[in-house]
Amino acid sequence: MRKGISVLFFLLAIVSCKGPGSLSPAAYISYLENAENEYCKKTVIGSNEYTIQLAPAEYMVCKEIEPSDSSGRVIANRLKELEGHVFFMIKIGSTEKSRMQQGGKRISDEQVNVNDKVAYYDQYAAKDINLIAGGKLLSPSTYLFENNYDLSPYNTIVVGFETGPVPADLKITFNDRYTGIPAIRASFSKEQIIGLPKLSF
Repeated sequence: MRKGISVLFFLLAIVSCKGPGSLSPAAYISYLENAENEYCKKTVIGSNEYTIQLAPAEYMVCKEIEPSDSSGRVIANRLKELEGHVFFMIKIGSTEKSRMQQGGKRISDEQVNVNDKVAYYDQYAAKDINLIAGGKLLSPSTYLFENNYDLSPYNTIVVGFETGPVPADLKITFNDRYTGIPAIRASFSKEQIIGLPKLSF
């Protein structure tokens, strides 16, 4: 009986270490965006808030596809196109406390500075972002700034790097010259990368 209990505990330990396994596209997005799983990291500096989302190719495909296009063939083809790349989504905004305190003044200040802000994030910020992948310094291979036009509390940068297929420790750094905040960082270990869920389609 004691041997049977030991085997049961051994099997439970194996199952508990396997992580989330395979997830559907919607579940995959939810899993990576859940801060408890540590693939989405927030940094607050003063009234500024940055959220850095690790976005592997599978995540990007899940965000891109329409339900009508979610066939295995469409997903597989898109994954092939993005193979060897890793992406990050950087959300930039003010903290909720700051937005509440400033109210309409924040919006009017944003409108005054909107041209400088958009010019920096649209044209220059890519030069201030880099990735260390397994000790190798990489510059962005793709970059997009999404301006929210005050329709949501944050703007989003989507930045991609060509890393190749080898899992490694990843550290992304953003020196935000518009806000004057240097070295905004987020790190993801090799174990986290290996432990990413599989995409089921």
